[in-house]
Amino acid sequence: MKKYTEKEIISNNEHFTYRLRNLYIKDQQLFHQFKDFISLPFYINDRKSFDYTLFSQLFFSLGKEIEDLYTIGHQYLSKISEPTLFQIAKGKAKKFHLLDDNNAICSYLQCICLNNKMTHFISNKCIIDENSTINTSLFPDQINSISKLFNNLLPDSKSASTYWLRLKTLTKQEKSF
Repeated sequence: MKKYTEKEIISNNEHFTYRLRNLYIKDQQLFHQFKDFISLPFYINDRKSFDYTLFSQLFFSLGKEIEDLYTIGHQYLSKISEPTLFQIAKGKAKKFHLLDDNNAICSYLQCICLNNKMTHFISNKCIIDENSTINTSLFPDQINSISKLFNNLLPDSKSASTYWLRLKTLTKQEKSF
């Protein structure tokens, strides 16, 4: 089995987020059948109101705070988040929405209270359409299982990784060609 570095895991997670978004766009019925088997916590939310439209079941298993976040809404996020990282994440997300690049991924570090313990994780945001985004979260304790998942879902293909890394570096205008 191939071992991935942290940077490769993050890059593969971005690629997985991008592919998950593409599945949602192309075949929502298949996406909804597949969503319960995804071993990454993810959610879909509205771009303007930030209201959550879908949370994966895996997210709910992380702690009561996630259930409260889903029921109360995004306003609750400020109560359970580390303030500095929360402001940075909001700023990055705002710039990302202004960029409006449907083929880009916005990654940022977050820290929220889960089971009364501050927990760091990496979020990846991808625009689905003018109304929605899909967001995946990568927690440090998932790195080994994520490495196995990527190895199964994204077979070791130098060309796929190379194309993904190239796509990530292109500007919005270059991607449209």
